[in-house]
Amino acid sequence: MNPQTTDREINLGAVVQVIWDRSRKIFGLAFAAAALAFAASQLLPDRYGAWAQLHVKPSYIGTRSMAREKLVSVETYEHFITGEPQLLKVLEKFPQLKDAPYNMEKAKDLATRVSVDRVGETPIIQIYVELREDPQLAADVCNALAEQAVKLNDDLELEEAQRSTNKFINILSDRHETTRDLRQKYLELQKTHKMEILVKEIGQKLSTMELRRAEKSNLEISQLELGARIQSLQAALSEMIPTVPLQNSLIENPVLMESLREKNPNASAAGILKATVTSEAVNDAYLQLTAQLKGLKAQLDGDRAKYDKIVEELPLLEQEIKELEQKRIEWEMEEDVARSEWILSLEIQSGIDKEEGWAEATVSSNRVVLQVLNAAVADDEAESPKRLVIAGVAGTMTFLLALAYFILRDLHNLIVDRPAPVA
Repeated sequence: MNPQTTDREINLGAVVQVIWDRSRKIFGLAFAAAALAFAASQLLPDRYGAWAQLHVKPSYIGTRSMAREKLVSVETYEHFITGEPQLLKVLEKFPQLKDAPYNMEKAKDLATRVSVDRVGETPIIQIYVELREDPQLAADVCNALAEQAVKLNDDLELEEAQRSTNKFINILSDRHETTRDLRQKYLELQKTHKMEILVKEIGQKLSTMELRRAEKSNLEISQLELGARIQSLQAALSEMIPTVPLQNSLIENPVLMESLREKNPNASAAGILKATVTSEAVNDAYLQLTAQLKGLKAQLDGDRAKYDKIVEELPLLEQEIKELEQKRIEWEMEEDVARSEWILSLEIQSGIDKEEGWAEATVSSNRVVLQVLNAAVADDEAESPKRLVIAGVAGTMTFLLALAYFILRDLHNLIVDRPAPVA
């Protein structure tokens, strides 16, 4: 073994011997320090703690959900509890906090005695309040903060729901007015256009045109037939003579016979009785055919005049019908557009109604409900100061310091008193 290395090594046996020899001093000092710390802690005022728990969960009003509750962020709701307005309300509710020994004049004074945290990985928020001397006051303050947080959350959600509802009410009111105006416009168009009268007039014009077309067709056939009959009669008349010769006895014509006797006084009576007179007579068949031909020609001229009038009238009727049909189409388009706008406005109005219901359901279903899960209860056991802990910490620290002191002092003495090694 290297003598130099051995000289530098610490003798553990010496350390144990020091602890054994100095144990009474070390433990005495530690006990004295613990007793002194315990006695000093008696001068500190007792502080009493109270805690309340809030359950944060989504509202299932208006919806059904099997989703698990999401973990909440403490910072989201911490200002509901430790916000300055909430703390000031608590100070106003409990005026004794402004007096001794609390002397809490401002919200920040109370904020130092309030802490907010989440319980593990659960949707539960815990509020902790610590005050001196009065455990019941600590519990009351804690419960007041919890109730204020619940009320603030409900008020905010109600305000949001009311704002959404008012927004949709205003939109719906405007849409109601628009729908009413569009309906009135549609009814006024119907009243102005009088579509039934127009359709009836178009029907009458169409009936008249069909009648004229039928008359035209009949006149065309009649003209052909009359033309054929006229040609036939003309051919028959061309083969007939207008007059026919007639031979009558003179006795049948007394006037002529008397005239002949005056001119021929010497004529015998027998000769006069045997005398005959030859004359021309009108051909009755010829006259009848001529009259019939004249009537057919007059009828043909009348049919031609009617035909020409119908031919002139038909284009005018067609033009009038086209104009009326165009007017009907334009009126129908105007009424269809007005009706479509009215129906579309009704659908929009219905959609807004549904959207309003959905908005209310969404506000209700997406809102987060704060519920007091556990109210704070006064606890007579003081949370602080932990006198035994203070005494234990003081004794332990004194023990360690005393032990270190004696070890270092004895080691120093060993090093100083050791003779120098021989070269």
